Amino acid sequence: MQEMRQQWELTAETPRSKPVGTPGIPTSPKQFHSPDTVGSLDKAPTLTELHQHAHDATNALHRMKHEQEEIQNEEKMTSVAEIQEQLDQHHLPDTVGSMDKTTSHMELQQQLQAAQVSAAPARIHQGAAPNEGDDQYLMEVNKQWEQGQAMTSPKQAGILLRTPPQQHSNNNKSSTPTKSSPSRHLDEDVVEDSPSNLQDVNEAASPQGYRTVHNITYQSPSSISTNIGQSPILSSGKSEDLEVDSPTKPEELETGPAVRPKVRPTSSPHSDTARRASPIQQDVAQEDMPEGQYSGKVALREYQKELARSALLGKNAIITCATGSGKTLVSALVAERAWSEAKRKDLPFKALFIVPIRNLTKQQKDQFEMLFPLGVVQEIGDTEELSETLKKRDIVMLTAQIVVNSLKAGSLDLTDLDQLILDECHHTTLDHPYNQIMRYYLLKKAELALANPHQKSLPQVIGLTASLGVGGSGNALQHLIELSASLDASRVDHVKENKDELRRHVFTPDAIHILSGQPRKPHDPFSTALDSLMQRLESKVFPDTCPYDRGTQQCENWIVERVKEAEAKTMRNELIVAQYLFDFNRALRLFTKLRAADAIAFLDEKMYQSRAELKGPPKLPIDKFCYQQFDQIREELCVYAEEEETQFPNPMLQQLRSLLIQKFNEPESYGIVLTQQRRETEAIVQYVEEQDVLQGKMRAKRLVGQGKLEDKAITDAQQMAVLKSFRKGLSSEDGCNLLVATDVAQEGLDMPKCNFVIRYDFVSNEIGSVQARGRARAKDAECYLLVTAGSTNERRELENQEKEAFMIEALNEMDQLTQVDFDSRVKAEQAKQLENWKVKQKNKSTRRSLFEAKDVKVYCRQCNRAVCDGTHIVHKGSNYICREPSLPDKCEIVCKKPQVYRTTDNIGLLFCGNPTCRNQYGPIIKYKKGQEETAYGMNVKSFLFDFGDGELRGIAKLSKAPFDITEELYE
Repeated sequence: MQEMRQQWELTAETPRSKPVGTPGIPTSPKQFHSPDTVGSLDKAPTLTELHQHAHDATNALHRMKHEQEEIQNEEKMTSVAEIQEQLDQHHLPDTVGSMDKTTSHMELQQQLQAAQVSAAPARIHQGAAPNEGDDQYLMEVNKQWEQGQAMTSPKQAGILLRTPPQQHSNNNKSSTPTKSSPSRHLDEDVVEDSPSNLQDVNEAASPQGYRTVHNITYQSPSSISTNIGQSPILSSGKSEDLEVDSPTKPEELETGPAVRPKVRPTSSPHSDTARRASPIQQDVAQEDMPEGQYSGKVALREYQKELARSALLGKNAIITCATGSGKTLVSALVAERAWSEAKRKDLPFKALFIVPIRNLTKQQKDQFEMLFPLGVVQEIGDTEELSETLKKRDIVMLTAQIVVNSLKAGSLDLTDLDQLILDECHHTTLDHPYNQIMRYYLLKKAELALANPHQKSLPQVIGLTASLGVGGSGNALQHLIELSASLDASRVDHVKENKDELRRHVFTPDAIHILSGQPRKPHDPFSTALDSLMQRLESKVFPDTCPYDRGTQQCENWIVERVKEAEAKTMRNELIVAQYLFDFNRALRLFTKLRAADAIAFLDEKMYQSRAELKGPPKLPIDKFCYQQFDQIREELCVYAEEEETQFPNPMLQQLRSLLIQKFNEPESYGIVLTQQRRETEAIVQYVEEQDVLQGKMRAKRLVGQGKLEDKAITDAQQMAVLKSFRKGLSSEDGCNLLVATDVAQEGLDMPKCNFVIRYDFVSNEIGSVQARGRARAKDAECYLLVTAGSTNERRELENQEKEAFMIEALNEMDQLTQVDFDSRVKAEQAKQLENWKVKQKNKSTRRSLFEAKDVKVYCRQCNRAVCDGTHIVHKGSNYICREPSLPDKCEIVCKKPQVYRTTDNIGLLFCGNPTCRNQYGPIIKYKKGQEETAYGMNVKSFLFDFGDGELRGIAKLSKAPFDITEELYE
């Protein structure tokens, strides 16, 4: 965002003249796919008229060619520019478009083609066109664009002033923006903090004394294609978290699908359908490509123009480029171009900019508002319906879950939109909300193909991402095809021609420094005490003790298996002991990465704070035994914690301290420390703030995802406050220059350029590695990984390096495919995806009919107390709730400070009413929209189910329950 503003300020100094757009050139993506006629008049031309115009134009061009040959024969020195000027001045009357307009020979040929197409079904918007004629068309388009660029005056490189709001008053009657705030509903679907995933929690074991084991050399971001995206990029400043990739040569553009016009339907020209934006089919010449003059405030750089090509041609595309490269700006300029053309023709334009997490909505809105008049762009409000917001605003920023909810409720029709822009589009996989949206899109596309294609059309889809990933199969090229199929993309655009310019403007470290060393000393008093405690508890109820080292992922997996066995056999003593063991093992794992005091704080919270909420100590004998065993060793643990810093310091924390001292001795340093769990961020902030040597040079704050407050999450407002503080730096009293964050800081959020990024024993997938490195964007910035030698995290990072190389190879392989081959693969994959989805839906329907809801009984997982039956469970919005009337009387209600969301508030917690049980059932939810209701959420992991056979079993997800659950639509 900061670099984007700097680019704007520099270009703003150059005075600009108002751009002269070619009246009929299609700029709105919707125009390529709407049912309007080819021209801008109500009257449609006949085939005879078009044949005559084409014939006249051909004769005129022959005459011009003959004149040119005569000039050459007479050896007159006529430049190419002069000949082009003569050709430009030679026009024929245009009876198809507006009466002031002149039409070239190619325009008439394209209009004739469009009229002929009207006899057959028009093409629904899709990413690929198998017509070889399209290749020739795009070849001509590209040649004309390159010629136009060569002839462009240097004076055309400036920017324009923003269009005054009053110029748009006819089409934008609501001039006062509605106060809005970020929306909710995606936290359940996007993993932000990698809390306790067994595969993501890594074992910490190995030697001592840190050393630099690897300096892994990476290709610079300009040469690494980490995202699959094909859409024309404009050349200008950066947005906030923008991404980089590889190139797109002009000659490769000729393989793209041709832009085909839709013919006006026979309905009244004043009808709503007839008023939908539709382009005039004509030559796409140099003035159609981004030159900077089309933006109200920003001119694009050349690599951004390269990224924007496909999108400006109205094609569905994925744009992939490094963080900080300006992908959001590119999409904003593509949208502004389409919006301006629609408004010029007095046609409606509606677009959605979709983000995975809600605090990105305001950030992206701020970027778009640099190009649009006030009142055009809005993030979704706290209480506003999407359908109501779209009536007042043309472009809406919102989370994917809101779109999914609106589609399910039937309040949103995709054919009413002109553009869908999906930020961080690599999430379009599996059952992510992005993929749910695109499933609606592909099903609607298939439906329209069978219906009258002139009635409605689908919006253009533009995906933005910094890293595409390689997918679960490991076949990177196939993953690109799958992602393109999911997004209906015909191109994956990355920087190929302007890599040098990209390197000049976007810096990403070329190397990751892996600092590996030994873990804590073995047999220290703290881990020895907890290890002995766990062994005593295991011997109390289990026939065999854990065969793995305690404090490791393998031990945690063993404990989880004991929990499942105890639940299946209704063995309450074993279940209670296993839950204590889980907490103690977690404390040991924290101890390997942090301090003893941090592990004790975790156990105190689990043992004492939760007890206070339940109003009393444990009452069951086995519960009392476990509780007392910990109480007896707690004082011993505290004594060790006081001596730890001098006798048994954590070598990994010492390495972190040394690295921070080194970095903050440099002037104006900004940095990020990334770690796996929210609790770890709190501990690290406390640790670094206690270091006297860093006083006055560093202030740290934590940035984590949204969720339960008891899980150390923070709210929307707190996230924004932390980011604002980080931008201020030490120059402000409330500023900071170090963020300690979970993986929520890796993706999308607008941050200052950082001098360093340290991943503290934290490795995600190859996408996360690319994004983390992309945060170190300051010149000469560096990225580090602190791990124990030979650990799982060290191995995973090396694997991620290989996967990044596979991503680059896959993009290069994709570039070698012909457009026809690429299109055929994408279409085959789309058919496969839709078929798989239909099979899943059929299986879901079959599964839900296995049992009658009235026969299903629900019990407390801990004490087997009856809770409700299946008929009382309702799926409302994104929550599963219980409507058993007597439930509040059977439970313990604990009120909490409300967690406020867009459509609901969490106002408390519900616990099992059995005085000897401490099971938490779920949140108390207040629904704010429509008819207000206070409901009781159900955490599926807190319950066991009897399906009529007397056997109690758990369910992984209520969405996969083998009985029918009532659905209540709620946005």
